[in-house]
Amino acid sequence: LAMMTLASLIYIIDIKKYTAWTKHFIYFGMNSLLVFVGSGVIGRLLGIIKIHQGEKRIALKSWLYQAYQFNGLDPKISSLLFALSFMLMFYFLLRWVYYKGWFWRM
Repeated sequence: LAMMTLASLIYIIDIKKYTAWTKHFIYFGMNSLLVFVGSGVIGRLLGIIKIHQGEKRIALKSWLYQAYQFNGLDPKISSLLFALSFMLMFYFLLRWVYYKGWFWRM
């Protein structure tokens, strides 16, 4: 399935030149190192930063995740929404960085 998807994308993008919808992927591709490092840093910070919830202190990541579960959603859906919101945050950051012309290179 993955190879068929890759072959289809190569045909559509490289051979047929339908590239209008691929701009969003360029943002992640041009600064993939920023995504890699940034996701690790933000992931650790979400675990380190503690907030007060009543009498106890919990990690910011747990608090954000509980906000999704508070609406009565299934834990799998809550996890998916948490991950998608994380990616959406990076999308807007990378889009801004792309238009500023800032790229992390090795």
